[in-house]
Formats: sequence, C-alpha cells, structure tokens
Amino acid sequence: MLKTKVKASSITNLTDARYFAAMGVEWLGFNLNSKEADVISTENFKEIEEWVEGVQIVAEYGDESWEKIREGVEEVVPNVVQLGGNYGVDEMLELPASVGVIKEIVIDQSSQPRDLLETMEEMEGHVQAYVLNFSANQINWQNLEQGKPFSVKDLTSMADQFPILIEMDLDVPQLEKCLQLEQLEGITVKGGEEEKTGFKSFDELDDFFDALMP
Repeated sequence: MLKTKVKASSITNLTDARYFAAMGVEWLGFNLNSKEADVISTENFKEIEEWVEGVQIVAEYGDESWEKIREGVEEVVPNVVQLGGNYGVDEMLELPASVGVIKEIVIDQSSQPRDLLETMEEMEGHVQAYVLNFSANQINWQNLEQGKPFSVKDLTSMADQFPILIEMDLDVPQLEKCLQLEQLEGITVKGGEEEKTGFKSFDELDDFFDALMP
C-alpha cells in the first residue's frame, strides 16, 4: 500500500497499465476525450482493461460533449468517469448508478479557495474525488509555497473538507513535501508513449514510486 492514493492518467498502452497496477495505484485513467492528442480508442481501452485487475478503471472525458460521454460510458462501462468543463450534478445524475465520478477542476492564477469550496460543496455526495489540475496552467509546488494562486495552507484546508487529488508536475523532493499533507486524498501521475511496443524505461517513475512506498 502506498503512502497516499495515486491515480494514473492518460494511459495509452498495456506496458504503462501493468506497471501502474503493479505499483498499487488506486485508479487507472484512460483519456477518451476526442479533442485531445493523447486520446485512446475505445477498442484499445477495452483490450488493455482486460489485462489488469485490482484497480478502478477511469474513463477520462474532460470537456468532451455530453452526448459523446453518455454514448462512451454505455460502450466501455468504466468504474469511474472523470468530468471537467461545466459538468455538474445534473449530468452526473444521468450516469448509471454503478459509475462513480471524479470531478476535474483546472486551476489558474485567478482560482480562489472560496470559489473552489463552493464548487465542491455543490457536488458533495455525487463525487468520489476532486482532481485539482495545476499542470494545465504550469502551476507548480513552488508557486503554492509563494501563495500563488493560493497557499499550501489553503490547499490543506480544502483537503481537510473534501477528497482532493492534485495533478501537478512534482519532482521527488516536492513529492515528499506534498506527502506531509496527510489531508490530501492523493496525487496523479501520467502515462506516456512506449519507446517501442512492449518496452519502456520507468527509471524516473521508479524513483517517484520509491518515495511513495511506506
């Protein structure tokens, strides 16, 4: 068991899926948003899903059209969907009862804790976890330490009230600081391309997961 929950996202190949599953992540995420470059086909999604077990499978849709999301959920039947954009409780209630929801909230320089808390309060009871996506606007741990757009203390306070995962480019020393925030539900890591089919170097991720081991 890892020191905190981990969601692996944007997985496009079986090599990544097996690696992350073996490392003990909580969620395996696959990007099914047709607007994005690292999208995976539903066929490949299903093929990879058959080879892994013991993890929750997440269909990451972001701001994909609602019509495509509903059709996709019926086709791939994930454990969880990750929704971004303006999707809220009304849309969540249209999903099958067996499908959980992770809500992605993109953080920018104007993001304020009071607004984020209000958003999370509106969705309480309908969401498994909230992903605060700092990476989308290149906001890093050092920025938070400087109070931009808000402080580590603010993040801690929010995480004390709601299950929050942070999506941020972290090196190992920053990860170790992050792990000191026991209130956080967890973090996210990203998959990537194989060097060739079935082969990929995991040296950097190995160091990252070493820091996550108890």
